[in-house]
Amino acid sequence: NQYLYINKNTYENTFKNYKINSFLIDFDNLNEHDSNQFDEKYISKNEITSIVNNEDIKENINSMLGSIDSIVAILIIAAALLAFVVLYNLSNINISERKREIATLKVLGFYHNEVDRYITRENVLLTIIGIAIGLLFGSYLSHFIISTCEPDYIMFIRHVDILSYVISALMTIFFTIIVNIVTPVSYTHLTLPTI
Repeated sequence: NQYLYINKNTYENTFKNYKINSFLIDFDNLNEHDSNQFDEKYISKNEITSIVNNEDIKENINSMLGSIDSIVAILIIAAALLAFVVLYNLSNINISERKREIATLKVLGFYHNEVDRYITRENVLLTIIGIAIGLLFGSYLSHFIISTCEPDYIMFIRHVDILSYVISALMTIFFTIIVNIVTPVSYTHLTLPTI
């Protein structure tokens, strides 16, 4: 998994004392059955200690990555639900902490739609700030997680597609729209303060 193929001249110039300890055999024109027959034929010889088939390594890595894909999907769903819950709770806390202010706005003659836009604007502004900070730190966090979890014999791609950033931002905007539609219900029945 950590090796390099070089020719005889390069080896001699770098390390001296050239000695063959492995062969690279190209099986591009052979099918899987012929490749297996080759393995069975030569593995029984005393001179050969092991035969490594790159296709087998590729299949093992792909099956491992397939199981990682399902874990990543679960994490994405959990993160999306968490984002919705956080946005909903923040919006409800914002409204419940400012009941008097909202009631005062209604007393001053603001219509329901104007009060609604007032709260909605704040949620949208907070969402935009959250998306900007999240995308900035999320990039560093993803690079850290990828470099931390990859094994020694595999190197994952550290590049995150622009589409991933766009989808995450759109998901946050979508949840904000849902929260803005749902939360006005919680302050429509505010009682005006008695004097």
